[in-house]
Amino acid sequence: MNEDRKILIIDDDIMGAELLEDFLVTYHYQVNRITKVYNHVVQAIRYHLPDIIILSIYKPEDDTEGLKIARYIHDEYYIPVLLMIVYNGFENLEGFVNTFPFIPLMKTNDNNYKQILFSLQFTEPYRVYKLCKFKSIFWKVMQLGIDGKSEPIVDRNKEHHYLHKKISLSDILYFRAGNAYVKNSILIKLKSDEKHFYSFKNTLVNILRSVPEKFFVQIHDAYIISIDKITGHNLLLEIEIDGIFLPIGGSFTDEARIAINDHLKLVL
Repeated sequence: MNEDRKILIIDDDIMGAELLEDFLVTYHYQVNRITKVYNHVVQAIRYHLPDIIILSIYKPEDDTEGLKIARYIHDEYYIPVLLMIVYNGFENLEGFVNTFPFIPLMKTNDNNYKQILFSLQFTEPYRVYKLCKFKSIFWKVMQLGIDGKSEPIVDRNKEHHYLHKKISLSDILYFRAGNAYVKNSILIKLKSDEKHFYSFKNTLVNILRSVPEKFFVQIHDAYIISIDKITGHNLLLEIEIDGIFLPIGGSFTDEARIAINDHLKLVL
């Protein structure tokens, strides 16, 4: 069960990290470890794309490198962090809380490996794959204006240029398949930019493989929407995304209903 689960241990206690690695390997996890050097950690996460990160932080007021790493992980990845902390009753807990750990665990002298193993089981439902681990993705896109009918404006007499743009998944309202004027392309509509679409060469099938399924759902042959941007619906014929009504395809009614119900539960 654990053979394909990758763990990255980030700890300056080299001997302790090595002992923990040996323990987890006996339970068939794939384990890598690294010390808390920010630039090295950034590279290691990108290279290994672990399913879980075990990060040790000592006193928050002293361990600035550890806090910087924790915030980087929270801002850039959908990867659960097991935060190993040293707490003697007088440390600033707020410093630990502000790192947004998935699970905080106390570092003890008797090495609480069983507690770590138990906690790892709770991360399984939050596991995502490959590109889905990134909170932002660089896409090579073309910026297009929007006309009065919410269609992309394409001037065929004008040369359009592509640019590399870092797009936060939390900023995306929906993906839309291109039309006759934007062929073999996907249009992205962002919450932060009401005046433009961003077009890039891709398919909706590939998009579904590169975004977390718990955050996005396909509701039509031409649309994938961000679930947490749902603001209403019209008898399951249309779905409202931040004030924009999009059609629900007949073969996607069940997916739309589940997305609406799940979102309403979260909102309520």
